[in-house]
Amino acid sequence: MARFERSEASQSQKFALSEPVFRPNASFRTVCKKFENHAHLVAIYAVWYNWIRIHTTLRVTPAMAAGLSDTVMDWAQIVEAMDADTPAKKRGPYKKTVAQISN
Repeated sequence: MARFERSEASQSQKFALSEPVFRPNASFRTVCKKFENHAHLVAIYAVWYNWIRIHTTLRVTPAMAAGLSDTVMDWAQIVEAMDADTPAKKRGPYKKTVAQISN
């Protein structure tokens, strides 16, 4: 009986076709060592998906389609909106270390 063996070309083609499916999962896994980091990554992805990325079927962002925004936003506008929402914390008094006090 003849034994069926896969050629190298078919193996590389199979990998090339499946690579885009597994690539985002691998990059999420390497970045998200802690659950908190994973939650932040998902939030960033959701902002990009809904406010920045123009969808081909809608031809606008989902936020524009829902009437929440008039223009496509960029990261600078997102950061500006986040900073306006949460004001900077006032820093406490500077505490000298023991080495600085003794000099």
